[in-house]
Amino acid sequence: MSDYFDELDQAVAEESSSGGGILALTRVDVGFKIYATNTQLSENSPAGKTPYSQAMTFFPTGPDKASREKALEAAKSFAVQVGAKPPRGLSVQMICIREGALSKGEPVTWKDDRNFIEALWTNAKTGEMSDGAAVVKPSLKEIGLPLPWEKWAQVVFKPSPSNRQDTDKDGNPRTALVAYPVRVFASEAEAKAGANGTVETGFNLAEWCEVGTDGSSVRDNILSELAAFTKEHNPKTPKDKAEVKAKAYASIREIYGLTAEQLNQVLA
Repeated sequence: MSDYFDELDQAVAEESSSGGGILALTRVDVGFKIYATNTQLSENSPAGKTPYSQAMTFFPTGPDKASREKALEAAKSFAVQVGAKPPRGLSVQMICIREGALSKGEPVTWKDDRNFIEALWTNAKTGEMSDGAAVVKPSLKEIGLPLPWEKWAQVVFKPSPSNRQDTDKDGNPRTALVAYPVRVFASEAEAKAGANGTVETGFNLAEWCEVGTDGSSVRDNILSELAAFTKEHNPKTPKDKAEVKAKAYASIREIYGLTAEQLNQVLA
């Protein structure tokens, strides 16, 4: 499969110069992403036709130049239609299908499929890499399957190497998490049997405690979120405090993709 990934490396290089965990049936594609708001999609949908949705904002491509040019033109045209910016380069899209999926060995409670997208650029002059280029692409190379592929996979998370920031479900700032596949399986049964109800691969405690350029670590962010959750619910009695703590820890494990044991390690 080396020829495929050599082509992918070349494709990313050309586009750059120009301008805890889950078990789920997972679809991985490389292509061009248009970042449009739901309002932009709704207001610019063609009358009498299927309304635009976020599912239409990714344009898959192969690594060859002809395929990329075709997908890029389609992406640019769509961007003009919805009033969004054109794509800056290649991205990788990973969709974890909700049906049958497990998170930390338990059935997921998602309302929809989970969609993870990371840019794949590398700065040709400085060598600086996007999180997708630093984390996701090497993982895909190690798995060794030509893209696109759709298989049952184990997907884990690590803190953004670039210290990219996002917000938690309550709007509090935190270091973003990068999702990436570490194993693929021949079937759902093999995936679930091989995991033994837990997802441990890919967890590195040091990464969660490493202090970033802003002077804080992911561990610091987790502690702040736990404190904010407790303050918001303001438990009075020992029983209330225990219940709030349990809910807070469950929320953190769901957000960060950690098992109970992993979270305890991070907080120790």
